[in-house]
Amino acid sequence: MGNFLAKNKLSSVYLNIAAIILGAILGLVLGETACGLKFIGTIWLNCIKLIMVPLVLCIVVTSIGSQQDLSSLGRVATRIVAFYMTTTLMAIAIGIAVAFVFKPGIGFNIALEGAQAAAKTVSLSVQDFFLSLFPSNLFKTLSDGDVLGTLVIGILFGVSVIKIKDVEKKRTVLRCFDSLNALINEYLRMIINLSPIGVLCLMADSFGKYGLTVFTTMAKFFGTFYVGLAIQVLLVYGIVLLIFARMNIFKFLRDATPVWSFTLATCSSTANIPNSIKTAREVFNVPDNIASFTIPLGATLNYDGLVMAFGCVLITVAQMNGIVFGAGTLIHIMLVGLLLSSCGSGIPGGGVVKIMMILGTFGLPTEFAGLLAGFYRFFDMGITTVNCLGDLVGTVCVAKAEERRKNNS
Repeated sequence: MGNFLAKNKLSSVYLNIAAIILGAILGLVLGETACGLKFIGTIWLNCIKLIMVPLVLCIVVTSIGSQQDLSSLGRVATRIVAFYMTTTLMAIAIGIAVAFVFKPGIGFNIALEGAQAAAKTVSLSVQDFFLSLFPSNLFKTLSDGDVLGTLVIGILFGVSVIKIKDVEKKRTVLRCFDSLNALINEYLRMIINLSPIGVLCLMADSFGKYGLTVFTTMAKFFGTFYVGLAIQVLLVYGIVLLIFARMNIFKFLRDATPVWSFTLATCSSTANIPNSIKTAREVFNVPDNIASFTIPLGATLNYDGLVMAFGCVLITVAQMNGIVFGAGTLIHIMLVGLLLSSCGSGIPGGGVVKIMMILGTFGLPTEFAGLLAGFYRFFDMGITTVNCLGDLVGTVCVAKAEERRKNNS
């Protein structure tokens, strides 16, 4: 039975990779005709998105509510938040550094006519950010698809479950959420099984619309950005895994194939939540109560790929305009990037709006972000993949730390 399940998991990974390749070929051969397949991929993606908010609420409540006490929850939360903040700051620093080294903005010769400045002046108030974490209307939060607000509500509900003194009532509440989880999981299993079809159609649309222009007109910028992503994965995540999980990064990437093959096609951190949880549980043997808490948290707070884009884009646009940032401004960029990255929803393409916001925040023209939007799907592949790999790395490391603590006690 185990061999049969393993073969099924492997075949689904191969099917997704084959769908990516076939979709790209269809897009290149058929051109814009292939864009007609986009609606099928959109339907598939919408079927995943519609369950995301209930999924986050249920899994967070059950994962926290099933903790033995608040001390164990606090220990896991402290470790994972420290990991996310540290790797996020390192990611934006790497994005800035690679842009300084490769100078993609020097001699940039793509015309910006027609690119519109879509950003508005946005006040990144710390008070407003924290107020947004605590919504006043549960049902509005759910109907708006506010994943970050739902996550906070789930945490508060989960802590409340821990504090219920009547054991039987506590079990009843957890059984209720467990039952909802079972329904959601079966629904998702049904939809995820259709992923090769959705993946093929989405990739066909992307390549049919943009062709290979992304590799020619913006090769230097994209090359710089992807070098930064590679450094983040191989160096930062590689060292962290080696120190805290005694794991080789290349073995990790091989075992995490179900995650990165999915994110390359969907470009959605939120849609990947169930996939990452499943991989963490079944491939890396992470306990349910940890995986179900740290991965949804990472999908709303951990944006290593996106903040690297912030740094890379800011320095590129500054180079295009002959602007040199001082050390104080670079530190400011890192802090604003950390704050802005947390206001995420995991929706494909949503990062371009944030890029426009951060360009406007530092007084830079936003036309480059308007141009980037035309190629954003290829850009977003790398962003989302690194975001989700970071969530998985943090989850595995925290699980190993908890395992060692349990063995030593």
